[in-house]
Amino acid sequence: MATIEFSVSRNQIPAGECATLRWRVDGVKEVYVYAEGERWREHGVVGEGQREVCPTETKSYYLRAIHRDDSREDRQIVLTVQGGTPAIQHFGVDRDEIRKGECVNFRWHVEGVKEVYFHREDIDWRDKGVAGIAEAQRCPYNTSTFCLRVVKRDNSVERRCITVRVR
Repeated sequence: MATIEFSVSRNQIPAGECATLRWRVDGVKEVYVYAEGERWREHGVVGEGQREVCPTETKSYYLRAIHRDDSREDRQIVLTVQGGTPAIQHFGVDRDEIRKGECVNFRWHVEGVKEVYFHREDIDWRDKGVAGIAEAQRCPYNTSTFCLRVVKRDNSVERRCITVRVR
């Protein structure tokens, strides 16, 4: 007989705080714990454990047990985030059309995240880390798209892009 227990330290959290998922599963072949929107097969876990989660918006978390006969059993927990706001508070540019040789100024305001990157869309973003509240001047020679990539506390990504047209 299988044992399947799935719980959370609290079902509601204020924006910016975390909760702990806990599970204890015995007598099954496989166990997965994953968030809404994730591929369950990529999130295998051991039979007993816990994980801290810090969603920025209300999100469902799932435990999937694969029984020895290959049947599935799912459990769901909804973690409600109170007062959640998008991580990117502001991302803008002073003008989105320029002549060759002119520059534009980007400004952004991001809060409550792990990482922030500002980069041209066609360039690798990984070494383009920036502060959460900042500005940057760019002088593109041709029409270019610039993006702000934000890694939230729950490892989800929020991304916004602005195209600057060069005449």
